[in-house]
Amino acid sequence: GDTTKSAGALARPELISRLANDSAVAVSWLRDRTGVDLSMTSQLGGHTAKRTLRPSNAFVGAELTFAMGQLLNKIADGSPGKLRLLTKTKWTGLSRDGTEWVVETLTTNGTQASLRAPAVIITSGGFGHDRSEQESLMLKYRPDLASFPTTLGPQTTGDGLKIARGIGARLVDMDRVQLHPTGFVDPAKPTENTKTLAAELLRGVGGLLLTKKGLRFTNELGTRQAVVDAMLREANATGDEQRGFHLVLNGKAAEMADRHVTLYSKKGLLTKVEGLQGLSAKTGIALDVLKATMASFNEAAQKGKDAFGRSVFPPCWPVEPDEVFYVGIVVPVIHYTMGGIAIDTDGRVLSDADGTPLPGLYSAGEASGGVHGDNRLAGNSLLECTVFGRHIGLTVPVKQVDSRHEAVSRDPVGVPQPAAAKESISAEELALHKKPNNGTWVALYGQVFDLTEYVEEHPGGAEAILDVAGTDGTETFAAVHNKELLESMGFEPIATLQDA
Repeated sequence: GDTTKSAGALARPELISRLANDSAVAVSWLRDRTGVDLSMTSQLGGHTAKRTLRPSNAFVGAELTFAMGQLLNKIADGSPGKLRLLTKTKWTGLSRDGTEWVVETLTTNGTQASLRAPAVIITSGGFGHDRSEQESLMLKYRPDLASFPTTLGPQTTGDGLKIARGIGARLVDMDRVQLHPTGFVDPAKPTENTKTLAAELLRGVGGLLLTKKGLRFTNELGTRQAVVDAMLREANATGDEQRGFHLVLNGKAAEMADRHVTLYSKKGLLTKVEGLQGLSAKTGIALDVLKATMASFNEAAQKGKDAFGRSVFPPCWPVEPDEVFYVGIVVPVIHYTMGGIAIDTDGRVLSDADGTPLPGLYSAGEASGGVHGDNRLAGNSLLECTVFGRHIGLTVPVKQVDSRHEAVSRDPVGVPQPAAAKESISAEELALHKKPNNGTWVALYGQVFDLTEYVEEHPGGAEAILDVAGTDGTETFAAVHNKELLESMGFEPIATLQDA
């Protein structure tokens, strides 16, 4: 189907079958385990039908990450003999000793430790940010992408892949790196290497890609690779080394992506303008060109097909000259690494020497390779984590832990404690607490929270909190999360916000 087509010549039918055939039961398990709403379906790039599931009023990745984090912390705190979470700890080495694996770790305060286990599951992510390490996998396998920005976090340096390779694991498809068509250029930091992803949903609801001259040039709902190829051809033809394009949503499309548009607008990545006249003033594109481009799109939508082979048109048309528009600049970005540790259908890591499974060693998620072949289909990243992660969890032998082994969920050394509670805090006092060294406070729904301890643990990265630190972050939070999430996370407010 769509996944096999996207995987191309490197498609591995047995891995794709596991992904597809186990998807329904795995997603049902995930929904039941986390309680996250997955009721809305969407058709994204490369899909011939609506294939992705997401919450009707939140970001799917954020909701699932927080829910799973809560669940793990609850288990670790309630049953320390069963689960131990080591935060502020880096995995540095792996070796075999008889029938056990020896895992080497290093904490942020310099403490080294060894852990022994009969089975190890490598889920350390990909190598999309690996450019300055001692041996850069990105520069080794794809030096042509050295100048491309990325949406991936600084932790994606391929450490797990390098460690696995060092003990004899096979790496596959390492030159297959996915470029996502749309990473936002932040007007305040245009040269920043790490970009915010402009979610596929923006094009899924009707967002259009325009050249700097105001012309459409591709099927916005093609596969990621097809859209990127069209962008690079256009950029090369015009000599645009920045590879920048306009992403434009009319009011009807923006309404269908309400939370995304709110968040990106709050971050300054999308700008709201009035009518094509305002869009022309913002982009510098001639008004008559914009009128002609939108008229051509309306005509294609009415026919059900355009010059670029597009046949899916969400109910965002007709695009009208006097409606509201949202516009931002996007560039192709490194988004995912298909290559990684070779696995079989059970998630067992394969030996580089003979292709047989290494005893007690497993891998899942972006650290593993081969599932997506030449290019990952939109929506299949979380699905891969769920399907293979769940399968490994059901099949890996679990050794009973001696109850005498004490365990804690967090390393208490050097963790700042929340500020003492007050009755109320003024906006001026709140503004003094923007950095961790002075306390990181954020106001949400009229209450002030001390998030100093949580900044580095935030799954979405520290910047997401620091961007709203010292301010009322309610609007930004609400664009991504449900209010119920805040209530279930266990944070206690230190005060109310005056005049909120």
